[in-house]
Amino acid sequence: MMRLILFLAVLLAAASAHPCTLSAQGGADCRGRGLTKFPFTLPHDIKDLDLSANSIHRLSRFPVTFSELRYLNLSGNRLKVISGGGAFRKLTSLQTLDLSSCGISRVYPEAFLRLRHLRTLILRNNTFRDLDLWPRPLIALTRLDVRGTTLMSSDRMGDLMDQLARRRFRDCSSGRAIHASQDQASGDFCSRAMLKEKRERDVQSADKAKSEDIKRYVRDVNDSLSSNSSSRSETPAVSQGRSWPYLVGFVLIAGTVSLLIAVVAKCNLCHQHLRSYRHRPLPENEWITESQNELPGIPLPGQDDEDGFIEDNYIQPSDHREELDEDEEMEEEEDEEGEETRAPHEQL
Repeated sequence: MMRLILFLAVLLAAASAHPCTLSAQGGADCRGRGLTKFPFTLPHDIKDLDLSANSIHRLSRFPVTFSELRYLNLSGNRLKVISGGGAFRKLTSLQTLDLSSCGISRVYPEAFLRLRHLRTLILRNNTFRDLDLWPRPLIALTRLDVRGTTLMSSDRMGDLMDQLARRRFRDCSSGRAIHASQDQASGDFCSRAMLKEKRERDVQSADKAKSEDIKRYVRDVNDSLSSNSSSRSETPAVSQGRSWPYLVGFVLIAGTVSLLIAVVAKCNLCHQHLRSYRHRPLPENEWITESQNELPGIPLPGQDDEDGFIEDNYIQPSDHREELDEDEEMEEEEDEEGEETRAPHEQL
């Protein structure tokens, strides 16, 4: 029982010994953790391992248990020498190896032995002067980066460029074919297949960027339209919410005015009703006397005159005769004027 407990304790201690961060995709991030050697306590099924910016000075041979490793980044360590003992020979699935800025002064010919699936080898910013990769079995290599190395200014650079030219490598930055003149080389070399894949990736990335820009533009337009519509829909609601006091006030004022008009009309009807009750029929004698007082000089009909005819006392017979005499005189004058006008015509 005690042995089982001790064994479990050792396993837990070993599992918790590495300071790296593991991801669900099979990656291990060990950047800047102050490591001085390779953390062999990592899970054996990891595929990506980043050991950059540590203090590893010497590479020991990687065990076969890490055979699934595809990406290994050792940049920023002080390795100085990549020996020919085959430190990476057990990493048969490795595709990308980054050894940049490691202060490497020498690379032995058998350093990359058995890396048959290695596609990208990054050796920039180091101090080695010679590099012999072929006829070693790097048959899958499609990119070699030696920018910033002492090799770029050494006499051995021509030999490397001849090897690259025979394998139809090109300059990655310009796409031009490699020649013996090292002045035309940038130090970043790619195979034709790599350049084709790079162009396709660039086109796909450009298309993706354009589609993202179009989607972003459409999204911005939709957001602006939705914000405008929401602001328009909110404005009437606010105006309606603020207009109800005015509506209530208008209704109250109209009701008050209607009530006042009804009260005034009711008062007039009451006065008229009271005045109608104050009237009473007058006696005949009083009516005659009051009428004579109100209309002096106008004769009133007698009580016995009930034949329905009104005697006109304003037209006198003498006035009628005078009007007849005037009409006769006017007719005599018109006859005399007519005779005077006919007499000259008869003489002629």
